[in-house]
Parts: sequence; structure tokens; C-alpha cells
Amino acid sequence: MSVSDPESVVLCREVSKTFTEGGLSVEVLRDVNLRVDRGDQMAIVGASGSGKSTLLHILGGLAEPTTGEVLVDNRDISRLSQKQRGVLRNRSLGFVYQFHHLLPEFSALENVAMPLWIRRTDGRTALSAARDLLDRVGLVHRLTHKPAELSGGERQRVAIARALVSRPKCLIADEPTGNLDSGSAEAIHELLVALNRENRTSLIVATHNIGLAEKMERIVRIENGALRPVAS
Repeated sequence: MSVSDPESVVLCREVSKTFTEGGLSVEVLRDVNLRVDRGDQMAIVGASGSGKSTLLHILGGLAEPTTGEVLVDNRDISRLSQKQRGVLRNRSLGFVYQFHHLLPEFSALENVAMPLWIRRTDGRTALSAARDLLDRVGLVHRLTHKPAELSGGERQRVAIARALVSRPKCLIADEPTGNLDSGSAEAIHELLVALNRENRTSLIVATHNIGLAEKMERIVRIENGALRPVAS
């Protein structure tokens, strides 16, 4: 792939992952090839333990593949130092998990501003951007509330705003609605798709919810460690 390719956001080539414990080796991923371009929507489905989370961690530079390579925003993650990987994740990727991982001692506004503060963005600028995102996800009236004072759906919307405040090229979501009731899950899914369309932020979602996955533009399934397309 040319380093000048403006559309490719995440690319993995021949990625495999093997875990070894107690003298036993378990191959979780095998020869995975995947490309995500600017603005793509993709769902990754598979049974629990099939390797969905492992693949997302590798795509996001949070875990190392045993073999193969991953490029994020045209940069080979394996060639970056830990500090450089952190900068790349902060600027190019956003992460949302099943559990929100918000900082309990900070308000919704402060939690969303945190990635910009880490980047050493001016304080007022960071808070303004955080407020705009919270307004967009329907929580402008909850700016000063701490996570314990928010509902599950509200906490997840704060987590989405935090993931997007840096204007990443790709949002990686691991079971983002798995801990929510059906109504809140539907609202979160609609929000993710709307933000994807508005900002051309690529969207990679791992989910066991087939109904949610079928609303995405593209679905792939992990079976026996291999990635297979799902016919629409």
C-alpha cells in the first residue's frame, strides 16, 4: 500500500495471534486480512471467545500480533515506540468498550475533555470541544454530573463523546451496547451510525448482537480464527 493513500485508515495483513499458557498454544487468529477505509462501517461478529476483542486490540495497537502487520493511518504500528503508539492512538483512533471506563472523580465534561488535555490542548479549547460533543450526543444538560449520577446509556454516550473529541479517523467499539437494555442499545447504535455519516469517521464494531450488526454496511465473522465475509 502506498503511504500516500488518503482513504485507508486501518489495514492488517496476514495477522495471526497465538497465546501460550502452561505449555499449551492456542491460535486465536489465523491469517487475517482486513482493510478499513475512511468512512467505512464494519461489524465483526462471532461467538464469545472467538477472538473479536483480540482482533480489535491488535487493530488499535493495544496488543501485538504473533505474525503479520498492522498499519494505522499508513503507519506500521510495529515500527513505533510505545510513546509513538500512544500519540497515534490519541490522534487517529477512538475507543469505546462495553464498560464505559469513565474516571469516577471527574464530571462528564472533564471526562470528555481528557484526551485533549493529554494532548496538552489549551484548557478552554478542550472544554469547549467537549461541551460541543456532549451537546451532540444529547447530554448538554449533564455536563457537571459525575459517572455515578448518570444512567448506563448516558455513561456510554459520554464514553462515545470522549472517543470522538480528538476527531479520530476511526472509532473502534468493543461490544458498545452489550451492557445496556434494548432501548438504550438501539439509541447508542443510531448515534454511532449518525456520527459516522456526519464526520466520515470509520466505524469498527465487535458485537454478538446480530440485529445491530445487520444495520452496518459490512459484516465479517470470526470462525476458527479466520475472518469470513457475511453475505448481505
